[in-house]
Amino acid sequence: MSLHVAFTVDLSDLLEAPTRLRAANVTPRDFAGNPANEPVVLAWMPAASLYFHDPDGNLLEFLAMLPDPPQAELGVVSWSEWTRRQK
Repeated sequence: MSLHVAFTVDLSDLLEAPTRLRAANVTPRDFAGNPANEPVVLAWMPAASLYFHDPDGNLLEFLAMLPDPPQAELGVVSWSEWTRRQK
């Protein structure tokens, strides 16, 4: 079982988080745990999300709820894919 702690953040801060995390030598990660250059969207909520590990190895998440209607059928998509679909 993989547990984590999520922190609600403003969307603007979340979108800047990959750059800020990398500047602090922290690897931003997507929902699957792969290195990421942008947040992902958990389309069933919907919420934009970005994961990372703290120095002790704990999994942390930055989360920003989105005002769009849920689209559960999309599952998890990249931020760029989500914004492209919302136009």
